[in-house]
Amino acid sequence: MIDDTLAKIDRSLAIDLPSTTAWFADHPTLSHLLWIAYGSSFVQLFGLVVFLAVLRREDKLWELVFVCSLTIFVSAAFSIVWPAIGAFAYFDYSTDILQRLPPGSGTYHLAKFDYFRSGSSPVISFASLQGVVTFPSFHCCLALMTIFAAVGIRWLFWTLTVWNALVVISTVPIGGHYVIDLAGGGLLWLIGVTLAITLSRLGRRERRLVTDRGNGPTPSAHPA
Repeated sequence: MIDDTLAKIDRSLAIDLPSTTAWFADHPTLSHLLWIAYGSSFVQLFGLVVFLAVLRREDKLWELVFVCSLTIFVSAAFSIVWPAIGAFAYFDYSTDILQRLPPGSGTYHLAKFDYFRSGSSPVISFASLQGVVTFPSFHCCLALMTIFAAVGIRWLFWTLTVWNALVVISTVPIGGHYVIDLAGGGLLWLIGVTLAITLSRLGRRERRLVTDRGNGPTPSAHPA
């Protein structure tokens, strides 16, 4: 487990995670709003895929699907080698704090996490998928890729930016992440989107070259 390292990094940044989580527990209305935001990430993702398809924005749609696929694969692979159980279990928050937060906050993944680590023959089932990755934060990746996919659609961009700012904040009191997890997720998203843009530009350049070769040289005019 790398929880010791993640917690030390947070402390080195002067982040008191137990006190921060307790503050959110003292503000139930805000915590419930963050709980809704946290659970909306995949709904936003699927809705945006449909929306971009309807608008025929194949460039943005390809970019979104590519970044999502890459980041979920890399974050899952990272957690296999360097797993973390999450801040709620690591700091062993009191029952009082857990009861004042929305149901499952910071602990919803623990049963599945233990099942994958301790089960005699664990099975990955698409009927009961459950995120168990702490570092890097895939929810942070989701929030950023959702915002970036809406660039150029003004009303949607600003709506998603405000809402996904709440998603990012929710990863601490609802998702049970360390703050450094968000930096890891942001860096992973940046690498993914940079690679997607680079590949997209190379693809457009290749298509132009193919088109130019297909058209051939312009016939020269011969004097009568």
